[in-house]
Amino acid sequence: MQIIFVKENQKEQWNEFIASNPNGSFLQSWAWGEFQKSFGRKIWRLAAMENNEIMSTVLIIKHNLLFGWSYFYCPRGPIETRNKKQETRNKFLLFEKIKDLAGKEKAVFLRVDPTENFQELKELNSWVSKSSTLGSLGCSTKPTQPQHTLILDISKSEDEILARMKQKTRYNIRLAERRGVKIKKISQPNDQEIQTFLNLSIQTSKRDKFQIHPEKYYQKMLKILCQNSMAKLFLAEYQNEIIAANIVIFFSDKAIYSHGASSNSHREAMAPYLLHWEQIKEAKKLGCKSYDFWGVKRQPTADSRQPTAAQAQNAWAGITRFKKGFGGEEISYPKSYDVILKPILYWVYRIVKKII
Repeated sequence: MQIIFVKENQKEQWNEFIASNPNGSFLQSWAWGEFQKSFGRKIWRLAAMENNEIMSTVLIIKHNLLFGWSYFYCPRGPIETRNKKQETRNKFLLFEKIKDLAGKEKAVFLRVDPTENFQELKELNSWVSKSSTLGSLGCSTKPTQPQHTLILDISKSEDEILARMKQKTRYNIRLAERRGVKIKKISQPNDQEIQTFLNLSIQTSKRDKFQIHPEKYYQKMLKILCQNSMAKLFLAEYQNEIIAANIVIFFSDKAIYSHGASSNSHREAMAPYLLHWEQIKEAKKLGCKSYDFWGVKRQPTADSRQPTAAQAQNAWAGITRFKKGFGGEEISYPKSYDVILKPILYWVYRIVKKII
């Protein structure tokens, strides 16, 4: 087994390995790494190779901290073979290489958003604690990616998908059609179309009181992912005005509703309902088997101490109700965690984050 830095001429092999894995995510794709590089971030693509065949991969992204320190981030990885005996060995070999990089790049910790129950975490913690050069144990942390999401099976017929939706959702889809809402799908959006999305995003952010990314994030994301045929911009037009817009990512047999926005005007047109339905139909045409709504608010438990009023005010509550109207299965990813490489600096970082 050999751990290598994957080069440009191995791009197709990298993507094929990730796309063929049930847990493979666009967040580990080659294009996502290029997107991260466009912000000036260092990235590393590591692979465990055996007989010229990829057995495991991991995309590592470096985020800078103050005073020359940094942290490493692994979104929805590593990606493994289905051979359980090899998985644990491969992870340890990959983490050994990451440890070497961390020392050179002054990384305080490695943050991981795993795709599945990471049973190896206990073993990894045991391995970490025995390595005086690596650091301390892992620590649960707030996830960077949505921990709870809704996955819609779109391998069924359109009629079957519609039948599984809530009655109100079906009604609103048909209402938008009757009112003349038109949907545009754009593979290579121009500057004006991207700006339309950005303007709607600002309206949505102010209305629903949540933060959005800087404009350059969406601009670069659309440019790079669309160039790699991995994303499309969908626009809903009503009375010659764009009133809703969504970014959908296509990777392997999955479609992911990544970002969405809608206007404060013409809410009665129900454009977002038709927009998602047309996106689902487009995903089916492209051979996708699932449609990921990319984040829902998990239902509070009966013993939740959060006040009912506070729950009702949460912006995610309404978004979640909207998404669940389309049906689908709610899934939860395991908790995210930090592998601590510099214990004292790590706890200083945590304290500072709480203050700011």
